Amino acid sequence: MDNNSSSAGRHIREQARNFFAFTGVEAPPRDALFILVLGMTGSGKSSFIEQWTGKSTGVGHGLRSCTANMGIFDFRLDGRTVYLIDSPGFDDTHRDDLFNLRTLATCLSASFAANIGLAGIIFLHRISDNRMTGPARRNIEMFKAMCGSAFYPHIALGTTFWTATSQPHSTLCSREAQLLSEETFFAPIVRRGGVMFRHAEHGLLGAGHSARKIVRHLIQQMNERRPPPGPLRLQVELVHQGKRLDQTEAGKIVGASFAKVVAEMSQKVEGAKKEMQGALRMRNHKDVEKLNEKTAQIERDMKKTLEQRRQMEMPLGEMVDKERESFFQRVDQSEKRLHKELRALKGQLRQMEFELHRKARSEQRAAEVRAAKARSLACHTPESNLRPQASRQAPPGPAVASQRLAEAQKGQQFGPQASHRVPPAPVVASQRLAEAQKGQQFRPQASHRVPPAPVVKPLELAVAQTSKQIKETQDTLTTLLGGRDSLRRKIAEQAGPALVTGAPGLENE
Repeated sequence: MDNNSSSAGRHIREQARNFFAFTGVEAPPRDALFILVLGMTGSGKSSFIEQWTGKSTGVGHGLRSCTANMGIFDFRLDGRTVYLIDSPGFDDTHRDDLFNLRTLATCLSASFAANIGLAGIIFLHRISDNRMTGPARRNIEMFKAMCGSAFYPHIALGTTFWTATSQPHSTLCSREAQLLSEETFFAPIVRRGGVMFRHAEHGLLGAGHSARKIVRHLIQQMNERRPPPGPLRLQVELVHQGKRLDQTEAGKIVGASFAKVVAEMSQKVEGAKKEMQGALRMRNHKDVEKLNEKTAQIERDMKKTLEQRRQMEMPLGEMVDKERESFFQRVDQSEKRLHKELRALKGQLRQMEFELHRKARSEQRAAEVRAAKARSLACHTPESNLRPQASRQAPPGPAVASQRLAEAQKGQQFGPQASHRVPPAPVVASQRLAEAQKGQQFRPQASHRVPPAPVVKPLELAVAQTSKQIKETQDTLTTLLGGRDSLRRKIAEQAGPALVTGAPGLENE
């Protein structure tokens, strides 16, 4: 069995269970605590979670279910179940920021509607960046607008990549002081009770310790502060106030530069068309073809961006319905894929079991042939050849016997197998006797080897591995379909906007 396939199956089952618990599709444990991890793409969110939980988030493994959507990883801490939520990373493209904000908004709205709150938020920021880029500034402003000042005491700010740069440590410390002091950065959060930590300041060896320190701080804040953390501003705006996503404070920040992005795309299209007209006049057909492809690509990008912008203008109920429909489609696609995998695995298992049975019968027939040959050989062997060699030797004559007796009396041993060793001294003889009485073997040729382990044949091992993979695939399918059925029951019972968006492990095509 492929180890990557096995680990991917376990990952999908775990992610599905955790995701359904966070969004209210299934009831989470009574002692559950949910902590959201946010930050720019590449700020170290997935690595932070791996260092804390010891579980692989799929970084570099090509699993779609990780940072591309929502990854939720659970662990036990001080007798409680803690979930770290690996959120989609915000990056340099406005279109992706719109999609990620919508994914995050619908997920948080579902958990809030199901009375599932956050114990805190961890926001990670690369301290190694030489300057604060426009997308990074926009990301910080959107983060503050999404949380609201009432939630600031339950925010832990973590600076990362302290050792991933050749810059002097003093330069990094000055940059940290700027982040803490300027209003456009983290000063408002720290002033209201948020705390900044240096994550893995001295390298990866201390990363696990600093990650645990940050998580424990948030849990302590939640336990000591009364009342406990309330909802985020984004949750209140969407669920209680009934705003569209583009009307929320976070949505306004993302959409503020939207018109500028669309205008830039329009200018690119117009520029490409002018270049195309010039190429047509010069009859340069190769340039015309390239410009046609360029224009078509820009127009496709603009269409996608405008569609994302339109989805931000949907009411929450319409967003929920759309995400539900998308979720059911992904489950159906995954169900077909998993059934196909099961059929293929069962076919492989039947073929291997047939081959194993054929090989066992072949070995049995060979053993029967060897036994028949042995019986035939025993029947045709003369009786004289079966006598021991010693019985065919003539006894020694009287003269030889007398000579041997005389030599024995003189203390000599006759014959080619004679041993001329000096008898052991009484002390040595006593020692050997004592060791023998204790059950010890004196002679060096005694064997103390451990019997070899039974040999597992490659075909038998392949059968066992394939059977295990079939069971894991069936378990994955059961988990996903169970979540789908639970969601449908909630919809039928009108239990509120319990939805799943970007569900881990499901195909997004």
